[in-house]
Amino acid sequence: MSEVILSTCPHCEASLRFKDRDFLGKKARCPSCLEPFVIKQTGISTADLGVMSDTKQLPGRKTRTDEKPRSREKVKQRPSVKSQEKPKRKVAQPVQQSRRKTASLPPRQLRPTQPRKPVSPKKDDWLSDDVEAYESEEIENLPPRREDKPVPASRPRKKRKRKRKNAYNQEQTVFVSVIFALMGGSVAAVIGGVAWIGIVIATGYEFGILAWGIGGLVGFGVLLSSRDHIVGDVTGIIAGMTAILAVTAPKLLLYLVVMAAGAGGQIGFGDIFTPLDALWIFLAGVTAYRVGSGQVGE
Repeated sequence: MSEVILSTCPHCEASLRFKDRDFLGKKARCPSCLEPFVIKQTGISTADLGVMSDTKQLPGRKTRTDEKPRSREKVKQRPSVKSQEKPKRKVAQPVQQSRRKTASLPPRQLRPTQPRKPVSPKKDDWLSDDVEAYESEEIENLPPRREDKPVPASRPRKKRKRKRKNAYNQEQTVFVSVIFALMGGSVAAVIGGVAWIGIVIATGYEFGILAWGIGGLVGFGVLLSSRDHIVGDVTGIIAGMTAILAVTAPKLLLYLVVMAAGAGGQIGFGDIFTPLDALWIFLAGVTAYRVGSGQVGE
């Protein structure tokens, strides 16, 4: 066992240990209070420290009268937590030396680190041209494939044949439209003529404005009964001619009735067809043409 020198700090009265006698007479800094002092031997050797009990006082330290001495047995039986956590005593170092731990303290034991094995990159099957191994690995890792349901085949659509309109069918359609226009105009002319004759017989007066209304009625009848593709000058001419006949026919019928009654010498043709009647007939024809050709609504 090497000889250890004990010394006491004069400032804080902390006991310090020195492992070499060369430290005597040199200045050192106390690790507890950090105050410099001259190292002096207390006169107690290491052999005496081993024999001394815990109840004895080191030189230079003050004891408290109220403290009771404790035996080693009690300390061993009931160790306190503070005694276990109490740090080791620090050893004073010379001012010139660094504050590193002395060689007497055991170095910190570190676990031996095992060198890590270098991670080798995974082999690429495509680069090694091992296609079979790659396919086998991929097939094993893939989930089971669902069975695809068959898509119902759609029924083929029948192409509708477009009816080609030939010239014969078109001419037949125009002919039928003209017939319907004549029929509609004739019906309107008959209705207007009968109404006009009834008013003349009932009142004994001839109203020229009624002839104008007959023209408009005939044009409207032709326009309704004809087809759309012939509306124009054709329907206008049909309506105008039908309106003129509808206004002139009652006049002629009235003249024939008078002649048959034997009063032909008293009433002449000029008495029935006056210039004013010609004006009303003209207005009836123009109105029927405009209404029948569709020019009134434009």
